[in-house]
This record gives sequence, structure tokens and C-alpha cells, in this order.
Amino acid sequence: MPIWEIKLHDTKTEVILKAYLSEVQLNTIDVKISQETILIEGEWDESSVEGYFHPCRFQSLIPLPYSPDCGYICTSW
Repeated sequence: MPIWEIKLHDTKTEVILKAYLSEVQLNTIDVKISQETILIEGEWDESSVEGYFHPCRFQSLIPLPYSPDCGYICTSW
């Protein structure tokens, strides 16, 4: 699993989402934010065990507790 932990914390003024990723190519991560959800997409790292199925892409759709102000969105890696 590339996303092995998601923490969502909301305060009166902001929603903070922390996603812990492993075995992914960081330059392929794409985060899309809508009024109701956050979508995290990306590609697995090229290293895999021979003989095992290993999909090349992953995605996770996370529902938000309330609609954020889309005029002010901050992301960091």
C-alpha cells in the first residue's frame, strides 16, 4: 500500500491532512482538492518483487468534514 496512514485534523479555521506515503515516485504525486474530497494519485516506485502483481498507479479519495475555502489552499511535501 503506497498510502499507509492518513491523518485528518480540523480546527475552526483549517483542515490539515497528513498522508504518509511509501514506495512511490514523489515526482508523480498529484493532489486534487474539491469542495467535498481530496484525491491523491501517483505511481508506485519501480522496484518490485519479481513474480508478484504490482499495479503501476494508485489513488485514494478522502472525504472532508466540511467544504474548505478554495481561495486559500496550501500544500507541502
